[in-house]
This record gives sequence, C-alpha cells and structure tokens, in this order.
Amino acid sequence: MTLLTTTFYLFIYICIFNYSIILLSFSLYP
Repeated sequence: MTLLTTTFYLFIYICIFNYSIILLSFSLYP
C-alpha cells in the first residue's frame, strides 16, 4: 500500500471511531 492509501484508510477509521463515540455518548445521555 502506498502512503496515500494508508492515510486515507486511517482517516476513515478515525471518522468512524469518532462517530461511534458520539453515538455512544448520545445513548448514555438522552
């Protein structure tokens, strides 16, 4: 994999992780 591809997948992973954290916080504090 090239550096660009690795950075792209890392960016997607971080976005998904942040989104799941936000959903979790909303479910904990309705």
